[in-house]
Amino acid sequence: MRLSVRHSLMIGMAVLVGLIIAQALVGIGVLEAGRQSTRLIVVDTIPSIRLLGEINLQATRHRLRTTRHVLNSDPAVMTRIEGQLAEAETTLDRLFAEFEAHLSTPSETKVWRQFRTEWAQYLDLQRQAIQESRKGAKAAATATIERQRDDFLEAVEKVRGLIQAHDGHVVQALDGIERRFDFALIGFLVLSAAAVLFALGAWRLFVTRTVVALDQMTKAMREIAAGRLDVPVPASERHDEIGAMAEALSVFRDSLVETTELRAQQIEMDAANLRLMSEIQEALSVQAARLDAEVAEKTGELADREREIVWRLSRATDRRDTDTGDHIVRMSRVCGIIAEGLGLPEEESRMIEIAAQMHDVGKVGIPDDILFKPGKLTAEERAVMETHVLLGWQILKGSKSPLIQLAADIAYSHHERWDGNGYPNRLAGDAIPLAGRIAALADVFDALVSERPYKKAWPLDEAREFIEANAGEHFDPDCVIAFLARWDEIAAVIDPPPSSTRGASIAA
Repeated sequence: MRLSVRHSLMIGMAVLVGLIIAQALVGIGVLEAGRQSTRLIVVDTIPSIRLLGEINLQATRHRLRTTRHVLNSDPAVMTRIEGQLAEAETTLDRLFAEFEAHLSTPSETKVWRQFRTEWAQYLDLQRQAIQESRKGAKAAATATIERQRDDFLEAVEKVRGLIQAHDGHVVQALDGIERRFDFALIGFLVLSAAAVLFALGAWRLFVTRTVVALDQMTKAMREIAAGRLDVPVPASERHDEIGAMAEALSVFRDSLVETTELRAQQIEMDAANLRLMSEIQEALSVQAARLDAEVAEKTGELADREREIVWRLSRATDRRDTDTGDHIVRMSRVCGIIAEGLGLPEEESRMIEIAAQMHDVGKVGIPDDILFKPGKLTAEERAVMETHVLLGWQILKGSKSPLIQLAADIAYSHHERWDGNGYPNRLAGDAIPLAGRIAALADVFDALVSERPYKKAWPLDEAREFIEANAGEHFDPDCVIAFLARWDEIAAVIDPPPSSTRGASIAA
Protein backbone atom coordinates (compact mmCIF):
# COMPACT_ATOMS: atom_id res chain seq x y z
CA MET A 1 0.00 0.00 0.00
CA ARG A 2 1.38 3.37 -1.05
CA LEU A 3 0.81 6.50 0.98
CA SER A 4 -0.32 9.67 -0.66
CA VAL A 5 1.82 12.80 -0.48
CA ARG A 6 -0.72 14.35 1.89
CA HIS A 7 -0.65 11.41 4.29
CA SER A 8 3.14 11.21 4.13
CA LEU A 9 3.44 14.88 5.05
CA MET A 10 0.86 14.52 7.83
CA ILE A 11 2.73 11.55 9.30
CA GLY A 12 6.02 13.43 9.05
CA MET A 13 4.55 16.49 10.75
CA ALA A 14 3.01 14.31 13.47
CA VAL A 15 6.40 12.74 14.20
CA LEU A 16 8.14 16.14 14.28
CA VAL A 17 5.46 17.59 16.59
CA GLY A 18 5.80 14.51 18.82
CA LEU A 19 9.57 15.04 19.09
CA ILE A 20 9.06 18.73 19.94
CA ILE A 21 6.47 17.87 22.60
CA ALA A 22 8.85 15.27 24.06
CA GLN A 23 11.57 17.95 24.30
CA ALA A 24 9.15 20.29 26.07
CA LEU A 25 8.04 17.56 28.51
CA VAL A 26 11.67 16.78 29.39
CA GLY A 27 12.30 20.47 30.10
CA ILE A 28 9.12 20.81 32.19
CA GLY A 29 10.03 17.68 34.17
CA VAL A 30 13.48 19.08 34.99
CA LEU A 31 11.98 22.43 36.04
CA GLU A 32 9.46 20.74 38.35
CA ALA A 33 12.11 18.51 39.91
CA GLY A 34 14.32 21.56 40.47
CA ARG A 35 11.42 23.44 42.06
CA GLN A 36 10.70 20.54 44.45
CA SER A 37 14.38 20.22 45.40
CA THR A 38 14.69 23.97 46.02
CA ARG A 39 11.51 23.97 48.12
CA LEU A 40 12.88 21.08 50.21
CA ILE A 41 16.11 23.01 50.86
CA VAL A 42 14.39 26.31 51.75
CA VAL A 43 11.38 24.99 53.74
CA ASP A 44 12.93 22.08 55.65
CA THR A 45 16.71 21.73 55.48
CA ILE A 46 17.78 25.34 56.14
CA PRO A 47 15.43 25.77 59.21
CA SER A 48 16.67 22.41 60.54
CA ILE A 49 20.32 23.49 60.22
CA ARG A 50 19.53 26.80 61.95
CA LEU A 51 17.81 24.99 64.86
CA LEU A 52 20.69 22.49 65.20
CA GLY A 53 23.20 25.33 65.25
CA GLU A 54 21.22 27.09 68.00
CA ILE A 55 20.97 23.81 69.97
CA ASN A 56 24.75 23.35 69.67
CA LEU A 57 25.41 26.91 70.88
CA GLN A 58 22.95 26.71 73.80
CA ALA A 59 24.32 23.30 74.86
CA THR A 60 27.87 24.66 74.88
CA ARG A 61 26.79 27.65 76.98
CA HIS A 62 25.02 25.25 79.37
CA ARG A 63 28.23 23.27 79.93
CA LEU A 64 30.33 26.41 80.40
CA ARG A 65 27.93 27.73 83.04
CA THR A 66 28.30 24.46 84.97
CA THR A 67 32.08 24.99 84.87
CA ARG A 68 31.63 28.57 86.12
CA HIS A 69 29.49 27.27 89.00
CA VAL A 70 32.26 24.93 90.11
CA LEU A 71 34.89 27.68 89.80
CA ASN A 72 32.85 30.08 91.99
CA SER A 73 32.51 29.99 95.75
CA ASP A 74 30.22 33.01 96.07
CA PRO A 75 26.71 31.69 96.96
CA ALA A 76 25.02 34.62 95.20
CA VAL A 77 26.92 34.01 91.99
CA MET A 78 26.25 30.27 92.24
CA THR A 79 22.51 30.92 92.68
CA ARG A 80 22.50 33.21 89.65
CA ILE A 81 24.28 30.59 87.56
CA GLU A 82 21.76 27.96 88.65
CA GLY A 83 18.99 30.25 87.45
CA GLN A 84 20.78 30.67 84.13
CA LEU A 85 21.08 26.90 83.81
CA ALA A 86 17.35 26.48 84.39
CA GLU A 87 16.58 29.09 81.74
CA ALA A 88 19.00 27.38 79.33
CA GLU A 89 17.29 24.02 79.87
CA THR A 90 13.89 25.61 79.15
CA THR A 91 15.28 27.16 75.96
CA LEU A 92 16.80 23.85 74.88
CA ASP A 93 13.49 22.01 75.52
CA ARG A 94 11.77 24.53 73.23
CA LEU A 95 14.43 24.13 70.54
CA PHE A 96 14.20 20.34 70.84
CA ALA A 97 10.45 20.49 70.25
CA GLU A 98 10.86 22.79 67.24
CA PHE A 99 13.49 20.52 65.66
CA GLU A 100 11.48 17.34 66.27
CA ALA A 101 8.74 18.85 64.08
CA HIS A 102 11.26 18.79 61.18
CA LEU A 103 12.24 15.12 61.56
CA SER A 104 11.35 13.38 58.32
CA THR A 105 13.34 10.14 58.04
CA PRO A 106 13.77 7.09 60.33
CA SER A 107 17.55 7.59 60.36
CA GLU A 108 17.20 11.19 61.58
CA THR A 109 14.71 10.07 64.25
CA LYS A 110 17.10 7.35 65.43
CA VAL A 111 20.08 9.73 65.72
CA TRP A 112 17.89 12.32 67.49
CA ARG A 113 16.71 9.76 70.07
CA GLN A 114 20.33 8.76 70.74
CA PHE A 115 21.16 12.44 71.25
CA ARG A 116 18.27 12.90 73.71
CA THR A 117 19.39 9.83 75.66
CA GLU A 118 22.99 11.04 75.88
CA TRP A 119 21.80 14.56 76.72
CA ALA A 120 19.70 13.18 79.59
CA GLN A 121 22.75 11.31 80.91
CA TYR A 122 24.78 14.50 80.67
CA LEU A 123 22.08 16.46 82.58
CA ASP A 124 22.08 13.86 85.38
CA LEU A 125 25.84 14.27 85.82
CA GLN A 126 25.51 18.06 85.49
CA ARG A 127 22.96 18.21 88.29
CA GLN A 128 25.21 15.99 90.42
CA ALA A 129 28.11 18.37 89.81
CA ILE A 130 25.95 21.36 90.80
CA GLN A 131 24.92 19.68 94.03
CA GLU A 132 28.52 18.84 94.88
CA SER A 133 29.63 22.37 94.01
CA ARG A 134 26.84 23.86 96.18
CA LYS A 135 28.00 21.70 99.11
CA GLY A 136 31.54 22.98 98.63
CA ALA A 137 32.93 19.72 97.26
CA LYS A 138 34.67 21.52 94.39
CA ALA A 139 37.12 18.71 93.68
CA ALA A 140 34.31 16.15 93.43
CA ALA A 141 32.32 18.53 91.25
CA THR A 142 35.32 19.00 88.97
CA ALA A 143 35.71 15.24 88.67
CA THR A 144 32.00 14.91 87.84
CA ILE A 145 32.38 17.56 85.13
CA GLU A 146 35.24 15.56 83.64
CA ARG A 147 33.01 12.47 83.68
CA GLN A 148 30.16 14.35 81.98
CA ARG A 149 32.45 15.73 79.28
CA ASP A 150 32.36 12.53 77.23
CA ASP A 151 28.56 12.38 77.45
CA PHE A 152 28.38 16.02 76.43
CA LEU A 153 30.80 15.61 73.50
CA GLU A 154 28.96 12.50 72.30
CA ALA A 155 25.63 14.32 72.46
CA VAL A 156 27.00 17.38 70.65
CA GLU A 157 28.63 15.11 68.05
CA LYS A 158 25.14 13.74 67.29
CA VAL A 159 23.96 17.32 66.66
CA ARG A 160 26.97 17.97 64.41
CA GLY A 161 26.23 14.73 62.58
CA LEU A 162 22.66 15.89 61.94
CA ILE A 163 23.99 19.24 60.66
CA GLN A 164 26.36 17.41 58.32
CA ALA A 165 23.52 15.11 57.23
CA HIS A 166 21.34 18.12 56.38
CA ASP A 167 24.27 19.68 54.56
CA GLY A 168 24.50 16.39 52.66
CA HIS A 169 20.80 16.64 51.80
CA VAL A 170 21.45 20.06 50.28
CA VAL A 171 24.42 18.73 48.28
CA GLN A 172 22.36 15.74 47.11
CA ALA A 173 19.51 18.03 46.07
CA LEU A 174 21.89 20.23 44.09
CA ASP A 175 23.53 17.15 42.54
CA GLY A 176 20.05 15.91 41.60
CA ILE A 177 19.29 19.22 39.89
CA GLU A 178 22.55 19.01 37.94
CA ARG A 179 21.86 15.41 36.94
CA ARG A 180 18.36 16.29 35.78
CA PHE A 181 19.75 19.19 33.81
CA ASP A 182 22.31 16.88 32.19
CA PHE A 183 19.52 14.41 31.44
CA ALA A 184 17.40 17.18 29.93
CA LEU A 185 20.34 18.39 27.81
CA ILE A 186 21.08 14.87 26.56
CA GLY A 187 17.39 14.28 25.90
CA PHE A 188 17.15 17.54 24.01
CA LEU A 189 20.19 16.71 21.87
CA VAL A 190 18.96 13.18 21.18
CA LEU A 191 15.48 14.33 20.26
CA SER A 192 16.89 17.16 18.13
CA ALA A 193 19.16 14.72 16.31
CA ALA A 194 16.23 12.37 15.79
CA ALA A 195 14.14 15.24 14.41
CA VAL A 196 16.91 16.28 11.99
CA LEU A 197 17.49 12.70 10.82
CA PHE A 198 13.78 12.14 10.37
CA ALA A 199 13.45 15.37 8.40
CA LEU A 200 16.36 14.37 6.13
CA GLY A 201 14.90 10.90 5.60
CA ALA A 202 11.47 12.29 4.86
CA TRP A 203 12.99 14.75 2.42
CA ARG A 204 14.83 11.99 0.60
CA LEU A 205 11.99 9.44 0.58
CA PHE A 206 9.04 11.69 -0.08
CA VAL A 207 9.95 15.22 -1.15
CA THR A 208 12.72 14.27 -3.61
CA ARG A 209 10.52 11.75 -5.42
CA THR A 210 7.72 14.28 -5.48
CA VAL A 211 10.00 16.99 -6.93
CA VAL A 212 11.20 14.65 -9.71
CA ALA A 213 7.65 13.80 -10.66
CA LEU A 214 6.69 17.47 -10.63
CA ASP A 215 9.62 18.34 -12.91
CA GLN A 216 8.44 15.73 -15.39
CA MET A 217 4.92 17.04 -15.16
CA THR A 218 6.19 20.62 -15.70
CA LYS A 219 8.01 19.63 -18.89
CA ALA A 220 4.92 17.83 -20.14
CA MET A 221 2.76 20.83 -19.30
CA ARG A 222 5.01 23.17 -21.25
CA GLU A 223 4.85 20.92 -24.26
CA ILE A 224 1.07 20.65 -23.93
CA ALA A 225 0.86 24.45 -23.59
CA ALA A 226 2.86 24.66 -26.81
CA GLY A 227 0.20 22.56 -28.49
CA ARG A 228 1.79 19.13 -28.47
CA LEU A 229 -1.15 17.24 -27.09
CA ASP A 230 0.27 13.83 -28.15
CA VAL A 231 3.10 13.97 -25.58
CA PRO A 232 2.95 11.03 -23.19
CA VAL A 233 1.83 12.15 -19.72
CA PRO A 234 4.42 11.17 -17.08
CA ALA A 235 3.66 9.66 -13.67
CA SER A 236 0.42 8.16 -14.79
CA GLU A 237 1.33 5.00 -12.89
CA ARG A 238 1.36 6.83 -9.52
CA HIS A 239 -1.48 6.26 -7.12
CA ASP A 240 -1.33 9.64 -5.42
CA GLU A 241 -2.18 13.26 -6.11
CA ILE A 242 0.47 13.55 -8.84
CA GLY A 243 -0.93 10.46 -10.57
CA ALA A 244 -4.39 12.01 -10.47
CA MET A 245 -2.95 15.23 -11.89
CA ALA A 246 -1.29 13.26 -14.70
CA GLU A 247 -4.56 11.57 -15.61
CA ALA A 248 -6.36 14.93 -15.74
CA LEU A 249 -3.51 16.86 -17.41
CA SER A 250 -4.93 16.48 -20.89
CA VAL A 251 -8.14 18.14 -19.78
CA PHE A 252 -7.19 20.44 -16.88
CA ARG A 253 -4.29 22.67 -17.84
CA ASP A 254 -4.81 24.71 -14.68
CA SER A 255 -3.44 21.80 -12.64
CA LEU A 256 0.02 23.34 -13.28
CA VAL A 257 -0.93 26.30 -11.06
CA GLU A 258 -2.27 23.96 -8.41
CA THR A 259 0.93 21.94 -8.42
CA THR A 260 3.06 25.10 -8.08
CA GLU A 261 1.00 26.28 -5.12
CA LEU A 262 1.35 22.90 -3.44
CA ARG A 263 5.12 23.06 -3.81
CA ALA A 264 5.27 26.62 -2.38
CA GLN A 265 3.15 25.58 0.62
CA GLN A 266 5.51 22.70 1.34
CA ILE A 267 8.57 24.99 1.34
CA GLU A 268 6.83 27.52 3.59
CA MET A 269 5.83 24.76 6.00
CA ASP A 270 9.41 23.51 6.23
CA ALA A 271 10.63 27.05 6.92
CA ALA A 272 7.99 27.51 9.63
CA ASN A 273 9.09 24.25 11.29
CA LEU A 274 12.71 25.38 11.28
CA ARG A 275 11.77 28.73 12.86
CA LEU A 276 9.71 26.97 15.54
CA MET A 277 12.57 24.62 16.37
CA SER A 278 14.97 27.57 16.59
CA GLU A 279 12.66 29.42 19.00
CA ILE A 280 12.29 26.34 21.23
CA GLN A 281 16.06 25.82 21.27
CA GLU A 282 16.63 29.45 22.26
CA ALA A 283 14.05 29.18 25.07
CA LEU A 284 15.72 26.03 26.41
CA SER A 285 19.13 27.73 26.29
CA VAL A 286 17.81 30.65 28.37
CA GLN A 287 16.32 28.21 30.87
CA ALA A 288 19.57 26.25 31.07
CA ALA A 289 21.50 29.46 31.78
CA ARG A 290 19.08 30.33 34.60
CA LEU A 291 19.48 26.88 36.17
CA ASP A 292 23.30 27.25 35.98
CA ALA A 293 23.06 30.58 37.80
CA GLU A 294 20.86 29.07 40.52
CA VAL A 295 23.26 26.15 41.05
CA ALA A 296 26.21 28.57 41.31
CA GLU A 297 24.28 30.66 43.86
CA LYS A 298 23.50 27.61 46.04
CA THR A 299 27.12 26.45 45.87
CA GLY A 300 28.23 29.90 47.09
CA GLU A 301 25.75 29.72 49.96
CA LEU A 302 27.28 26.39 51.10
CA ALA A 303 30.76 27.92 51.01
CA ASP A 304 29.55 30.93 53.08
CA ARG A 305 27.76 28.81 55.71
CA GLU A 306 30.93 27.79 57.53
CA ARG A 307 32.12 31.43 57.63
CA GLU A 308 28.72 32.46 58.97
CA ILE A 309 29.00 29.90 61.79
CA VAL A 310 32.38 31.39 62.76
CA TRP A 311 30.99 34.91 62.67
CA ARG A 312 27.97 34.02 64.82
CA LEU A 313 30.15 32.23 67.36
CA SER A 314 32.44 35.25 67.53
CA ARG A 315 29.40 37.41 68.24
CA ALA A 316 28.98 35.47 71.50
CA THR A 317 32.38 36.82 72.54
CA ASP A 318 31.20 40.39 71.89
CA ARG A 319 28.84 40.06 74.84
CA ARG A 320 31.68 38.80 77.04
CA ASP A 321 34.21 41.51 76.29
CA THR A 322 34.87 44.93 77.70
CA ASP A 323 35.17 46.41 74.22
CA THR A 324 32.30 47.32 71.91
CA GLY A 325 32.85 44.34 69.61
CA ASP A 326 35.00 46.34 67.17
CA HIS A 327 38.06 44.71 68.76
CA ILE A 328 37.25 41.40 67.07
CA VAL A 329 36.81 43.06 63.68
CA ARG A 330 40.01 45.12 63.94
CA MET A 331 42.14 42.40 65.48
CA SER A 332 41.13 39.77 62.89
CA ARG A 333 41.74 42.20 60.02
CA VAL A 334 45.21 43.02 61.35
CA CYS A 335 45.87 39.25 61.51
CA GLY A 336 44.95 38.97 57.83
CA ILE A 337 47.25 41.85 56.87
CA ILE A 338 50.21 40.39 58.81
CA ALA A 339 49.60 36.95 57.22
CA GLU A 340 49.66 38.58 53.79
CA GLY A 341 52.83 40.44 54.73
CA LEU A 342 54.46 37.11 55.63
CA GLY A 343 53.78 35.93 52.07
CA LEU A 344 51.16 33.33 53.00
CA PRO A 345 48.75 32.30 50.20
CA GLU A 346 45.60 34.39 49.91
CA GLU A 347 43.31 31.54 51.02
CA GLU A 348 45.44 30.75 54.09
CA SER A 349 45.60 34.46 55.03
CA ARG A 350 41.83 34.68 54.73
CA MET A 351 41.35 31.59 56.95
CA ILE A 352 43.62 33.07 59.64
CA GLU A 353 41.66 36.34 59.53
CA ILE A 354 38.32 34.50 59.92
CA ALA A 355 39.55 32.05 62.58
CA ALA A 356 41.07 34.90 64.63
CA GLN A 357 37.55 36.20 65.26
CA MET A 358 37.17 33.39 67.83
CA HIS A 359 40.46 33.96 69.68
CA ASP A 360 38.68 35.05 72.90
CA VAL A 361 35.63 32.74 72.67
CA GLY A 362 36.74 31.14 75.94
CA LYS A 363 35.82 34.35 77.79
CA VAL A 364 32.22 33.15 77.78
CA GLY A 365 33.30 30.96 80.69
CA ILE A 366 35.01 33.69 82.75
CA PRO A 367 32.96 35.05 85.68
CA ASP A 368 31.59 38.56 85.19
CA ASP A 369 33.15 39.93 88.36
CA ILE A 370 36.60 39.11 86.97
CA LEU A 371 36.00 39.79 83.29
CA PHE A 372 34.52 43.24 83.84
CA LYS A 373 36.63 44.28 86.84
CA PRO A 374 37.76 47.88 86.20
CA GLY A 375 40.90 47.71 88.28
CA LYS A 376 43.99 45.47 88.38
CA LEU A 377 43.34 41.76 88.85
CA THR A 378 44.68 39.83 91.82
CA ALA A 379 46.96 36.85 91.24
CA GLU A 380 44.04 34.48 91.81
CA GLU A 381 41.81 36.48 89.46
CA ARG A 382 44.57 36.59 86.87
CA ALA A 383 44.82 32.78 87.03
CA VAL A 384 41.09 32.45 86.42
CA MET A 385 41.28 34.96 83.55
CA GLU A 386 44.08 32.98 81.93
CA THR A 387 41.85 29.89 81.77
CA HIS A 388 39.94 31.49 78.90
CA VAL A 389 42.51 30.10 76.45
CA LEU A 390 41.86 26.54 77.69
CA LEU A 391 38.09 27.12 77.65
CA GLY A 392 38.29 28.43 74.09
CA TRP A 393 40.35 25.44 73.01
CA GLN A 394 37.89 23.03 74.66
CA ILE A 395 34.98 24.70 72.84
CA LEU A 396 36.64 24.50 69.42
CA LYS A 397 38.76 21.33 69.56
CA GLY A 398 37.76 18.10 67.88
CA SER A 399 36.13 19.68 64.82
CA LYS A 400 36.67 18.15 61.39
CA SER A 401 36.59 21.62 59.84
CA PRO A 402 40.10 22.99 59.02
CA LEU A 403 38.81 26.48 59.83
CA ILE A 404 37.60 25.50 63.33
CA GLN A 405 40.83 23.54 63.95
CA LEU A 406 42.81 26.68 63.09
CA ALA A 407 40.56 28.74 65.41
CA ALA A 408 41.25 26.25 68.24
CA ASP A 409 45.03 26.68 67.76
CA ILE A 410 44.68 30.48 67.84
CA ALA A 411 42.44 30.43 70.94
CA TYR A 412 44.96 28.23 72.79
CA SER A 413 48.22 29.93 71.77
CA HIS A 414 47.55 33.65 71.25
CA HIS A 415 48.92 34.50 74.73
CA GLU A 416 52.20 32.60 74.28
CA ARG A 417 55.34 34.75 73.96
CA TRP A 418 58.30 34.36 71.62
CA ASP A 419 60.67 34.25 74.62
CA GLY A 420 58.67 31.47 76.35
CA ASN A 421 57.20 33.60 79.15
CA GLY A 422 53.58 33.40 77.96
CA TYR A 423 50.76 31.06 78.91
CA PRO A 424 49.28 28.45 79.12
CA ASN A 425 52.22 26.21 78.09
CA ARG A 426 55.17 28.66 78.03
CA LEU A 427 55.93 27.75 74.44
CA ALA A 428 58.79 29.61 72.75
CA GLY A 429 59.83 30.51 69.21
CA ASP A 430 58.66 28.30 66.37
CA ALA A 431 57.01 25.90 68.83
CA ILE A 432 54.15 28.40 68.91
CA PRO A 433 51.78 27.87 65.94
CA LEU A 434 52.28 30.57 63.29
CA ALA A 435 48.64 31.62 63.49
CA GLY A 436 49.03 32.03 67.29
CA ARG A 437 52.14 34.22 66.82
CA ILE A 438 50.25 36.42 64.35
CA ALA A 439 47.22 36.66 66.66
CA ALA A 440 49.43 37.50 69.68
CA LEU A 441 50.84 40.56 67.91
CA ALA A 442 47.49 41.73 66.52
CA ASP A 443 45.70 41.22 69.87
CA VAL A 444 48.25 43.21 71.88
CA PHE A 445 48.40 45.98 69.28
CA ASP A 446 44.62 46.49 69.21
CA ALA A 447 44.50 46.29 73.02
CA LEU A 448 47.10 49.08 73.18
CA VAL A 449 45.19 51.44 70.85
CA SER A 450 41.77 50.63 72.41
CA GLU A 451 40.30 52.35 75.43
CA ARG A 452 39.22 49.96 78.19
CA PRO A 453 37.64 50.49 81.64
CA TYR A 454 41.05 50.02 83.27
CA LYS A 455 43.24 51.91 80.71
CA LYS A 456 43.20 54.63 78.11
CA ALA A 457 44.16 54.15 74.47
CA TRP A 458 47.73 54.64 73.26
CA PRO A 459 48.45 56.83 70.22
CA LEU A 460 49.22 54.78 67.12
CA ASP A 461 52.90 55.81 66.95
CA GLU A 462 53.55 54.78 70.56
CA ALA A 463 51.79 51.44 70.03
CA ARG A 464 53.93 50.84 66.95
CA GLU A 465 57.11 51.63 68.90
CA PHE A 466 56.04 49.17 71.61
CA ILE A 467 55.54 46.38 69.06
CA GLU A 468 58.91 47.14 67.41
CA ALA A 469 60.70 47.27 70.76
CA ASN A 470 59.34 43.84 71.80
CA ALA A 471 60.38 41.99 68.63
CA GLY A 472 62.24 38.84 69.64
CA GLU A 473 60.88 38.96 73.18
CA HIS A 474 57.11 39.10 73.20
CA PHE A 475 56.61 38.83 69.41
CA ASP A 476 57.92 36.79 66.48
CA PRO A 477 60.48 39.04 64.72
CA ASP A 478 59.22 38.01 61.28
CA CYS A 479 55.69 38.96 62.27
CA VAL A 480 56.94 42.35 63.45
CA ILE A 481 58.73 42.89 60.12
CA ALA A 482 55.53 42.07 58.22
CA PHE A 483 53.57 44.33 60.62
CA LEU A 484 55.87 47.30 59.97
CA ALA A 485 55.96 46.69 56.20
CA ARG A 486 52.16 46.92 56.03
CA TRP A 487 51.86 49.74 58.53
CA ASP A 488 49.73 52.04 56.34
CA GLU A 489 47.08 49.35 55.90
CA ILE A 490 47.10 48.50 59.61
CA ALA A 491 46.83 52.15 60.63
CA ALA A 492 43.85 52.50 58.27
CA VAL A 493 42.09 49.69 60.15
CA ILE A 494 42.29 51.71 63.38
CA ASP A 495 41.36 55.01 61.64
CA PRO A 496 40.51 57.42 63.10
CA PRO A 497 43.37 56.85 65.59
CA PRO A 498 42.54 57.40 69.26
CA SER A 499 44.03 60.55 70.85
CA SER A 500 44.07 59.36 74.45
CA THR A 501 47.35 59.20 76.35
CA ARG A 502 49.07 55.97 77.12
CA GLY A 503 47.86 53.73 79.95
CA ALA A 504 49.81 51.11 81.73
CA SER A 505 47.94 47.85 81.10
CA ILE A 506 47.47 45.44 78.26
CA ALA A 507 44.29 43.35 78.01
CA ALA A 508 44.48 39.74 79.08
